[in-house]
Amino acid sequence: MKLTLDTNSLIYLFEHSATAPNRSKDALKGLLRRSLDGQLSIAATTRVRADLLQDKDEARRIGILQVLEDVPILPTIAGWDESSWNSDVWTTEQLAELVREVEAIVFPSLSLTDKRYHNKRQDIAHLVGHKLNKRDVFVTDDQAILKKSGALERGPGIIVRSPSECENYFEETDRAARSVSLLPTRLDVRFESKPFCATARFDYSNNDGRFTIGTGLHLFETSWSKGSDQEIRVYNDPPSIATVAKALGYAQISTIKDASIFDTSSRSRLISVGEIAIWRNTNGFYAATRVLSIADDTRNNSANADEVVFEYVILTSGADFRDSRN
Repeated sequence: MKLTLDTNSLIYLFEHSATAPNRSKDALKGLLRRSLDGQLSIAATTRVRADLLQDKDEARRIGILQVLEDVPILPTIAGWDESSWNSDVWTTEQLAELVREVEAIVFPSLSLTDKRYHNKRQDIAHLVGHKLNKRDVFVTDDQAILKKSGALERGPGIIVRSPSECENYFEETDRAARSVSLLPTRLDVRFESKPFCATARFDYSNNDGRFTIGTGLHLFETSWSKGSDQEIRVYNDPPSIATVAKALGYAQISTIKDASIFDTSSRSRLISVGEIAIWRNTNGFYAATRVLSIADDTRNNSANADEVVFEYVILTSGADFRDSRN
């Protein structure tokens, strides 16, 4: 698992005042030990050094810089007076869109008159650098970011955890068959949707009926085939899928308390419009897909192509889809 540390998490390691959360300090020490043991990878973005220039505690700053000597430093979006030559990535339209998306989620009213404008821009750059370098979990004690963790997961697919949450998250995913980043069998951007919560549509007669949702540890290469204009069949055949089930009795994904209770004994399930399929990938994570509509080009010539439209949610821990963190 690849973690990216926010600056405030590093500062807490060297903070001895009563305001420093001991739980976070202990969890960070545990994560660092796991890193030294090779159980996970820890990195930070180039903005950490820029943040430290504002730290008036010289002893703490020196201590953090010593830690950073053993930590990979990741490039993020380049900024004037913040990036050294070749240390960061110059803006592209795709990268600019990611910056706008993160800003709209975490700091939707950000303006130049904000007293913390510079710090908030740095926070955005940390998150963008994390996503840009395809890291798994962003670790922070910043409550403004943690409060938006659900939206960050559902939107740009950025998983955010506090140090203590991250330690629990690591233990859970470690138990799930030693999680590994997954790849679809067919790499085609026309048949993928990377956010962890979205609506997708595709022609299931193409790409052998496969459509990928999520990324990395939380990737699901879903598999579909023709049924009719009212039902469609799903399969657990792709390498990333461990099981598939029908969520009998449930009309909305957000009402499912425990995704593990459904019958997974069959290779395939027939899912009607309005019904929900539950997928578990080989890392032990769950996703739910709810079919919104089906087009079948063999039914009375009413459709020009085969198409399924579905909404989905991917869980980054546990089996409870009722969690709706803002």
